[in-house]
Amino acid sequence: MSLYQVSAGGVVGAGDVNQLVQFVTGLDANDGLSMAMTHATAANRFVGANTQGPPTAGTWLLGDWAMDQGGTQWVCTTAGTPGTWTGDLGVIKETALGAPAATVTFSSIPQNFRHLMLINRAKSSSTATNFNADNLGLQLNGISSSNYNWILNATNQTSTVSGAFAATSPSMALCALWNSFTPHTLGTGGSLLLIPNSTDTNFAKLVFALGYASAGGASAALEIAGGAYASSASTAAVTSVTLLSRAGANFVTNSSFSLYGVP
Repeated sequence: MSLYQVSAGGVVGAGDVNQLVQFVTGLDANDGLSMAMTHATAANRFVGANTQGPPTAGTWLLGDWAMDQGGTQWVCTTAGTPGTWTGDLGVIKETALGAPAATVTFSSIPQNFRHLMLINRAKSSSTATNFNADNLGLQLNGISSSNYNWILNATNQTSTVSGAFAATSPSMALCALWNSFTPHTLGTGGSLLLIPNSTDTNFAKLVFALGYASAGGASAALEIAGGAYASSASTAAVTSVTLLSRAGANFVTNSSFSLYGVP
């Protein structure tokens, strides 16, 4: 759309005001803030914001862009109703525990990202003394039966531990959760988890993990792990992720978990 031009000394009429309102607010599919700079010849329109994710209704044009209240920018890459939208790296949800909890679940995960990334800093209520006694467990799409296999390698200052399970585990074991026995009072475990191609429906899902747990200098553990659905498990896109203590303990208060979408 184009605005009326009002010359110096002219009078602004109702039509001019109406055009300006539509220009700023984008009242329908043909309105919105559309602009192109010199040598950037493809116009785009800012069409507003959602609480989370891209627009899921309405008709949109190629190049339209929106923000959600989590800070993710979304661009319409295929025009339509509601079209196809691609987001930049953005926070889907963050959780910091105000009380101990046995599990943390991220549900209704938007399907507009190619990959998922989890960043966690957590501690287990377990009082076991082995540095590798408790690990972060992960389940996808609420599947809690023995449909996961995983490989984990862990090392501290004096020893290395590894383990592998094939299609016999109710969750993947991914990275250390620092335990709560006395020498580890101040310690926590931190981990970075990547779920590649989380929306793909052709293959069973994979998870890669890197973690480090520390007692504040007295001792520490480094872990590298990977896990997957067993071959008989679902190939469905990931719509929920559940995190838990593999020892059956709780995550302690102030443990924090962040889920990001990767374009």
